[in-house]
Amino acid sequence: MFPVVAERPRRLAARVAFLCAIAVCPVLAQPKAAPSVLWFNSYDEGIAAAKSEGKPVLIDFVAEWCVWCKKMDEDVYSNREIAQGLAEFVCIRVDVEKDPRVALAYDAGTLPRTLFLNIHGEVTIDQSGFLPLEVFQDVLAEARAGARTKLNANAAPAVKPIETPAQTFERTLHEAAAQGKDGLLELLSHPEPAVRAEAERRIAAGGDSAIPALVRGLSDTYLGTRIASLRMLETLGVKPAPFDPWAPRETRATAAAEWERWLASRPAKTAEAEAPPAESNSPATSP
Repeated sequence: MFPVVAERPRRLAARVAFLCAIAVCPVLAQPKAAPSVLWFNSYDEGIAAAKSEGKPVLIDFVAEWCVWCKKMDEDVYSNREIAQGLAEFVCIRVDVEKDPRVALAYDAGTLPRTLFLNIHGEVTIDQSGFLPLEVFQDVLAEARAGARTKLNANAAPAVKPIETPAQTFERTLHEAAAQGKDGLLELLSHPEPAVRAEAERRIAAGGDSAIPALVRGLSDTYLGTRIASLRMLETLGVKPAPFDPWAPRETRATAAAEWERWLASRPAKTAEAEAPPAESNSPATSP
């Protein structure tokens, strides 16, 4: 009986050790997490980092709706060897809809679009469309081989810095005036909503000074300009005659002529269009 009693503590200890091994071993046996590509979502910050660190650059042009861009993520950028190779590069991801200025500068019309720049800021590889893993491996090898070779050609395009709506407003007016164009109407139909809102705010603040330009906008060939001009005229309390921006050209011309006659009958001091007032450093006051 004594041997049986003596065995119990040893069996208990063995069981405890076994259970501990089961609990610990899976944790110890887990593989290390696969490396992943570190992306800059800001083109300006990525380029600045590449210059600071003396690294070549990968630029990946994408969009939320781009199915093949997502497939590149799944099939290519998730690959361990690819991620390790791209660690030598500053990787920048540009959403063409969120940052169209970069897409326009590089003429990124087909997605996905993959570009490599060497450390001198020169384009060494430019590929449009989906790249299978095997193809991308060859492309990456070529990019790594030429990362430090100066070509004296194919310089990356200059990309305009990000502007505030107010800065875009002032720049557009200045450039339009230099070209003899009407910058006010261009701003009212600007593709950026924030810039259009800035233009409308400035026009409302300027009062009657913008009316002549807005009346001219009713005759513009672009529907968006006609709609915006009419809306701002109504905001300023001006509507001497009916006007339908969607009407046929002949009907619009007849209606716009009535507006022009009304404009000509106004006092001479408001007959010429003036730019809306420049921004003041003092806070605006409510009327």
